Amino acid sequence: MKDPIDDDMMKDEQNSYEFFRNFMNTAEAEGFANLLDEHDIPYKMETTGTVIDSAIVGRGLVPKAIVKILPRDFKRVNRIIADQLKSVSFEEVDDHYLNQLDTEELKEIFAKQDEWSMEDISIAKVILRERGVVIGEEELQKLRTERFDSLRQGKRGNRTWMLFYGLGMILGLFVSLIFVIAGVGMSYYYAYGRSTDPDGERHFVFDESTRDIGVFMFYGGIAMMVMEVIFLEYIFS
Repeated sequence: MKDPIDDDMMKDEQNSYEFFRNFMNTAEAEGFANLLDEHDIPYKMETTGTVIDSAIVGRGLVPKAIVKILPRDFKRVNRIIADQLKSVSFEEVDDHYLNQLDTEELKEIFAKQDEWSMEDISIAKVILRERGVVIGEEELQKLRTERFDSLRQGKRGNRTWMLFYGLGMILGLFVSLIFVIAGVGMSYYYAYGRSTDPDGERHFVFDESTRDIGVFMFYGGIAMMVMEVIFLEYIFS
């Protein structure tokens, strides 16, 4: 399924900065920014405000800064990080938190590389090598490709929640326009929501069947909003 606005969206996305990494202290963020400067990689650094009271979530849970780069540079930055860690020895990471994982848990990192940073992936290799388990570059790349190909197919949307939002839009015709607006917003996400993987590739969040339902709900919700506005104007005119 392809929407007429997709081409324009893709053009804009290629020129927009995307989230790449968050940092729990500004010193690490500045160090990473220096690395990007050394390689002439454009970026944006944003300090994050405390959206939720730190007394509730804890200060340590709120990132101090995030760095965004262009999607086209994701692979290049990952290669730079991996190259810097090639010469790292086990002695340098023997106190790293990944040492707390068992061998099978460390192997799982390579199967789900989108959930881990390039530093974690590289350090996991060092720890496994110390344990006598060697993960070759070809195997690592194969696992990465398989995982990302699967992600780019999109996930199946929860049909129960989709039904909930659909019924909410219908209910909103009789109760409140807010329910319709909320349903339209979620329908748009189901139909057109996109995500960026660690290689900088943009893809739909949901699979084709979910997007088809999302499109139907989205335009149906728009029609409901128009009907609600016309009805309200009629009532109060």
